[in-house]
Amino acid sequence: MPSELIRSGPLNRSVRRFTKRILRKTIKKYYCSFPNEIFALIFGHLVDDLPSLKNISLVCRDFAAMARPFVFRDIRRPYKRYLIATTDSLVKRFWRFIRAHPNMTDFVRTLQFSAYAMSWRDLGRLDFILAHLQLLQEICMDHPKIRHLQAIERFFSNTLKELHCLDVVLDTPAHFEAFQNMPNSLIALEVLVLNVAIYEDAERPLIFPCTLNFMSLKRTDMILLSCVKLGLAVSSNLPKLRVLLLEFISWDGDWSRWLEENSDRQSNWSPLSISGTLVVFNADTFYLDKPHSKRK
Repeated sequence: MPSELIRSGPLNRSVRRFTKRILRKTIKKYYCSFPNEIFALIFGHLVDDLPSLKNISLVCRDFAAMARPFVFRDIRRPYKRYLIATTDSLVKRFWRFIRAHPNMTDFVRTLQFSAYAMSWRDLGRLDFILAHLQLLQEICMDHPKIRHLQAIERFFSNTLKELHCLDVVLDTPAHFEAFQNMPNSLIALEVLVLNVAIYEDAERPLIFPCTLNFMSLKRTDMILLSCVKLGLAVSSNLPKLRVLLLEFISWDGDWSRWLEENSDRQSNWSPLSISGTLVVFNADTFYLDKPHSKRK
């Protein structure tokens, strides 16, 4: 056996070269003969266990190749205060990784990021990342800039199925127009979660794709509700909404009094019900000491 030759004592250069060649062929044959069913059985129990996937990918090249779609499936960069001052940010590291391994972008299906307090350099890198992850199916973004809304409309109209837009501020007509064009362009969208503040004079329709199954309007802005109502009124192909979740906040601790004082505002959400849609009305009452949640 080659291993016995290696242990037997000093070998001349030609014998050593011959022995290494035999070892390489043996190892290659071993890898190729390993049943794919065994690989599938192992990974079938690890698809949601990222630490184990990372460890098992170090066993051999076949394991590494099979682990890639799961290891790089979800990329998350949530807001963390202690990361703001770091020079080598997660965005920068992922940007470098994509540039070095562009084929890895085909495996990414979920991207989560927060643009809050992000440096202008990282914002530019994030533009590059969005432009190269065109197979994304889910995006969760916090404090996004207008450029990110425009990038979603430009790159993900045919692939995106789930979109979470949190803490979006649209304080000018131009910003609202950029946002207005985005939802209806996503022709595969099924889930939409919005937390949007709109400038006071916005009275333009928001139209959503017919594929939309679930929509949540978090901390619902009355102006946003009015825009949604206008969109449903003029839409020629209504979304097939199964669930519409509306969330409101009463700051004085008396939700019943809020309803009485704002009874005219109910006209904004009463027309939102579509045939076959479950409308869930969630009222959050916040006190000075702690929040309490009540469902109506």
